[in-house]
Amino acid sequence: DMFIRGGIDHEYAQSELGLFCNGVASSSQCAIPIKHRLLQNSYTREWKQGDKYLDWYGPEVSQCSGCSVSDLPFGSPMEWTTNDRNYPQTVEADGFGYTPLNVYGPNMWLFDVDMDCSKTVDGWFEVKSFISNGPGWESDVSQFGTPFQS
Repeated sequence: DMFIRGGIDHEYAQSELGLFCNGVASSSQCAIPIKHRLLQNSYTREWKQGDKYLDWYGPEVSQCSGCSVSDLPFGSPMEWTTNDRNYPQTVEADGFGYTPLNVYGPNMWLFDVDMDCSKTVDGWFEVKSFISNGPGWESDVSQFGTPFQS
């Protein structure tokens, strides 16, 4: 299962913007409000319930209230996609599967949300993926020209 965490880098937010990032998504100035757009997939739907922020903190207090401790999400859930036009499920109808947005390959992940971009740094924010039944955190990636490096 693939999850994403992110928001504004805490160190940058405090030193450059004077923001307070307290580790609680609902009150952290580093968390970015989101609303999931894809709710068709019954496998990920429960994880999306109550997930209101792109944040660095793992499951939110209100997220997945019906989940057992062993089924808690590791962040905001993502949807599996493929570029195989013959795959029987589609993102549009089923919330996962084939989508023409995937021009990269058979196993790509989609995070489709409405986001409050006024809470970003001039449109910039950070993300990092976490695979719960695999290697865990993805490796760090650096991108040139960003307003902050973490």
